[in-house]
Amino acid sequence: MAKYEILEDCVNCTACLNACPEGAISELPKYSVIDQEKCTGCGICFDVCLINVVLKDGQRPMNMD
Repeated sequence: MAKYEILEDCVNCTACLNACPEGAISELPKYSVIDQEKCTGCGICFDVCLINVVLKDGQRPMNMD
């Protein structure tokens, strides 16, 4: 199952943090991170991200210009 990661471009809007059913997302001072041990790969964080900074494992970021 695909795991997800959050880029450092995250603005801590907390959309993914509030949506994660596993509680796998934590806020750091500047961006959020996903605990890969808790992540089940459901993809809800990817679906709710407002600025497209959540990536599937191995995915390359799209040009965000």
